[in-house]
Amino acid sequence: MALSAGSVTVSDEGTASGSGLALAFYQGFMTGVPVPANDPMMLPAARACAQQCEAMATAIIDHITTNAEISLSGVTAHVTTESLGEVESTPIDPPAAPVDIPLSGTGTIA
Repeated sequence: MALSAGSVTVSDEGTASGSGLALAFYQGFMTGVPVPANDPMMLPAARACAQQCEAMATAIIDHITTNAEISLSGVTAHVTTESLGEVESTPIDPPAAPVDIPLSGTGTIA
């Protein structure tokens, strides 16, 4: 699953819709607002908040995907009934009993 900043929009009725981190930010910020978003005086502020939430979500996701590093050091895969891959197009049979396979490697978030 790729990280997504998502988006958020506010309808003329004050209903927010969207996805991802942007919508989560908006919902979190608006939870503490005592005036409903469909109040005509509140609608411009609700839409401005939605734009700011999108901008923050985009900046955070961009920062994480640019700078985060992942290490599998100390991680194992518990294998019970699955094949462990194949060698020269021949599948490797599953283990006779459950086994923990150590993983290794590093990478970035894409």
